[in-house]
Amino acid sequence: MGMYLTLVVALCAVVALAGVVVTVVHEPPTWAVVVGTVVGFALGTVLLRMPALADVAQSSIGSWSLRLGAFSAVEALLSLAVTTRSRTAESRPLSSAAAGNVRPVATPGTHSRRTGRKPKYVQYEDFRPARREHAPDAAP
Repeated sequence: MGMYLTLVVALCAVVALAGVVVTVVHEPPTWAVVVGTVVGFALGTVLLRMPALADVAQSSIGSWSLRLGAFSAVEALLSLAVTTRSRTAESRPLSSAAAGNVRPVATPGTHSRRTGRKPKYVQYEDFRPARREHAPDAAP
C-alpha cells in the first residue's frame, strides 16, 4: 500500500508540474483558469471515488495530489485549446485596408512627409518630459 501511494503521488506531482509549465507558457484568459480549476477539482473528486484509488483516497496527501494533478492536466489542456483557437483566428489574412497597410494620400501639389514605417510610439527613458521640436507652443 505504501509503495502504491508513493507512486501515485510522484506521478501526480510530475503531471502537476508539466501542467503548470504548459499553462504559464500559453497564458490562458482568466475565465479559462476558473473553468479549468472547477472542472479539474471535480474530476479529481470523481477519480477518488473509484474503487481502484480507495487507498489513495484514505491519505490526505494522496487525495490532494490526485486533485492537483487532475486540476493541472485539465488547466493545461484548456489553455492549449483556447490559445490555439485564438492564434488561428489571429493568423487569418486581412485585406490591406483592414490590416492598416493603406498609405495616406497627400493633398495634390504637396510633398508627402511619410518616408517609411515609423513606430506607433516612442518610449522615453528620461525623467523629464519629452520636448517636441518644431511644434507650436501650447496656448496659454
